[in-house]
Amino acid sequence: MSLLLAGGIGTGLLVVPLLLTDLSDAADYRIVQAGSASNHLGLADPLIVRRFLYWGVCTSAVFCIWMTLAVRALMAGSVWLFPVFDIVSALLGFVVAGSLWLAFFPSKAAVAESTSSRAEGTHS
Repeated sequence: MSLLLAGGIGTGLLVVPLLLTDLSDAADYRIVQAGSASNHLGLADPLIVRRFLYWGVCTSAVFCIWMTLAVRALMAGSVWLFPVFDIVSALLGFVVAGSLWLAFFPSKAAVAESTSSRAEGTHS
């Protein structure tokens, strides 16, 4: 009986937030539909889209570094593979540094493209 009660409570705890999320999404959709084109968030701006792409690349590279370190720890007996893991981690570190640099310091061409598309009112 206690398992059924716990299952019902657990299901309720899962379903209620999902319903509330769906209701809030519907309200947000109505607000967006009611808003004018000038009140957009700017998420289609090429500069912001590229920034999210670079943050995603950075996050993926950091995850791969952690996986490389985990595999290295699991293969502690194979000492001859340690330089390979070090090289892979170093290369991924360069990927992290480069993607963060491009995310926070975009090139002049990317900024110019973003400002020109904003001036035209169109986003690619």
